[in-house]
Amino acid sequence: MSSACNKRKASRPAEKCTPIPIRIERVMISHRLLKAQIIELVRANQGGVTIITLLPLYRERFKLDFRFPLFGHRCLLSLLSQMTEHLVLTLLEDGEWFVHLRGTEPQFPPAPIPRPVRASTPVTAEDALPNIPYGKDVFPEDCMQLTEVIPESSLRDIQPGDVLEISVGEVYSPSHFWFLRVGEEYDTALQNIMDEMTRYYDVEGRSRILAVGAFRVGHYCSAEYGRRWHRAVIVQLVDSDTAKVLYVDYGTVESLPRRELRPLKREWAQLPAQALRARLACVRPCADATRWPFASSAHFFKLVSDMQLVATVVSVNTEEEVIETMLLDTSTPVDVCVSEALVKAGHADARRDSVLGTEPYLLPTFEALESGATLSLKEIEFNLSNGVALQKLPAYVEHVIEPIKRATTTRDEAPGLTRDSASEPSTPGQLLLAALQGGTSSSSSLDAEPRSHSSTPLGERPLSSSASIGSVESVESDVAALTLAERDTYNSLFRENPVAAHWYKDGALGRAMHTE
Repeated sequence: MSSACNKRKASRPAEKCTPIPIRIERVMISHRLLKAQIIELVRANQGGVTIITLLPLYRERFKLDFRFPLFGHRCLLSLLSQMTEHLVLTLLEDGEWFVHLRGTEPQFPPAPIPRPVRASTPVTAEDALPNIPYGKDVFPEDCMQLTEVIPESSLRDIQPGDVLEISVGEVYSPSHFWFLRVGEEYDTALQNIMDEMTRYYDVEGRSRILAVGAFRVGHYCSAEYGRRWHRAVIVQLVDSDTAKVLYVDYGTVESLPRRELRPLKREWAQLPAQALRARLACVRPCADATRWPFASSAHFFKLVSDMQLVATVVSVNTEEEVIETMLLDTSTPVDVCVSEALVKAGHADARRDSVLGTEPYLLPTFEALESGATLSLKEIEFNLSNGVALQKLPAYVEHVIEPIKRATTTRDEAPGLTRDSASEPSTPGQLLLAALQGGTSSSSSLDAEPRSHSSTPLGERPLSSSASIGSVESVESDVAALTLAERDTYNSLFRENPVAAHWYKDGALGRAMHTE
């Protein structure tokens, strides 16, 4: 992404700079080959093997880390449970799972010797050693401790109508993406921290691998991505030596072995996490679909990747900490409204009201994506390119398909609820007008001088006081005419910013339709 002020190339995860299809740098094996390798390992251990032993055997035999999360499985047990035509799973007395080839005689390990029963004695608080600190080799004094966190970015200073300079850090769909604010106290401060981290971990801190005792969910650490070091938090333990981490400044989730993680120095944890949750306003999936197809998400990624954008805030959901926003690409002579570009490309339908929190296509939740519980866009692309049906992946079914079914049933059973219904719909036109009246002095990359009418991308022209809605592009033949006051507002707004005028006009029509 290039800054409007100094055109400096900002560093972020390398894959974000490549066009769709998303590049997968690591060598990955196919689903079928992975299953064949597991069967080969079990066959080599006559009589069977415990699952916990199977993991190191796989790494030793094939020199690869298990990447079963890429196939939609949270753990090895989930993958093995889909191979019952070849394998038999048995739960042992000690709680471990044992696997052997179907049709062969299992040789179970000996049952553990029961521990002798001791006389019951009173337990005191001192027995738990609550005040004993962890060893310095596990949590170094200059690094983040298990109970310390990187603060979240506050949404208190972000209001509907605000105009922000941003860059997109991660995309799942037009209704699920994360952006970073641009400015000295935001992306510039982050880049300075990442520069320091990269210099340190490439030289002095190269050997400071994250300790086994610190390999825990919720612990903040440092993780490399695109040959640079980033701030991250462990969100899921895939196995004894692999974890899913969330890059807190971009919204990206990645599976990494422990040896690729480093303790995070406390001095780099003061800046709040920069990734902000967002949804694109004024769009919905085509034909009232209940989820965004991969092609739409991929096209949206292409529209917003590797560039600085202007975001106009439509609404802020403080409960879910999600910002609904319009996005404008001002890097070309003619401004491009991302919502409109998505609609024109046939990857979305337009909507005039604010997004309802119950819309099925808002699933999965941001929490499911950030915790690594469901598939990322990169994992979806990988599975589709390898011919794996998403409906066969437990993580996708649990967090996408099943919740959407429940949400769709609830929506269909609600009397009088339509996809356009909302209480006091919030229109982007009103918010853009407020932003122009009160925020034109901000540091956005919108032109300081009004653009000429010939450069407007929407083909709009000011309405005369006697004009009806039929004199501009109309989405319905029986829409209500603009009032005189609305026409005057439209004409004034058009002279300042034709794009804002376009959305104001659409918003006026939307309000008229809701009041009929």
